[in-house]
Amino acid sequence: MPSGGYKGFGIGLMVELFAAAMTGATLGIHASPFSGTSGGPPRTGQFFIACDPSLTSNSC
Repeated sequence: MPSGGYKGFGIGLMVELFAAAMTGATLGIHASPFSGTSGGPPRTGQFFIACDPSLTSNSC
């Protein structure tokens, strides 16, 4: 399944919003860098999606 263009943007935006909303973290554009000491901890969240590819096929 292609995921570039508007589909890729939509999936990326959905994951970014879920990662921030469900974990109480900041959005990626507001997080401080992981390297260096400027800005303190990045306060980012992690969100994982598991997909079963067999659900998208027509094989029995």
